Amino acid sequence: MPVKTNFPIVSLSSVPQADYQSSAKESPTILLVHPERIIADTLSLIFNTNGFLAMTAYNVSTAMESALLAPPQLLIVDGEINHKNGNNLAASIREIAPDCKVILFVGHVGMNGLTTSLYQDENDIVFMTKPIHPATVLARARECFQAMNRKLSYALGDVLLE
Repeated sequence: MPVKTNFPIVSLSSVPQADYQSSAKESPTILLVHPERIIADTLSLIFNTNGFLAMTAYNVSTAMESALLAPPQLLIVDGEINHKNGNNLAASIREIAPDCKVILFVGHVGMNGLTTSLYQDENDIVFMTKPIHPATVLARARECFQAMNRKLSYALGDVLLE
């Protein structure tokens, strides 16, 4: 039995795609990778309700697939994901998205030989020692995006001055 609606049903192909894409580009894109679903999902909810476009992955392979489909501007990743090094995942994702900034959750500074040597600019990675309050993560993410916007403004200013 067909369902009766009070609005017209249109095919997906007739929906203007440009509107969807432009709204996604206006929101900073974050990839959250954490093996504990409750942590990843909670952070994703917090970021999505605060004007970000947050994608969630619970393991390395899903994170890589997500990054290939939609390269993130910011990666928030646990230092250890299912016995794999989160810093190695960050390096792999930065091969896909070279300008991607990284927030890495660690048990303690210097954990598992994590290093900033993989990054051109020390501002490309932020180490945050667990436990971390979600409001602190949100604030650090905002700082990362503000720094990216300043860097872009300086670059555009240099181009305009030439």
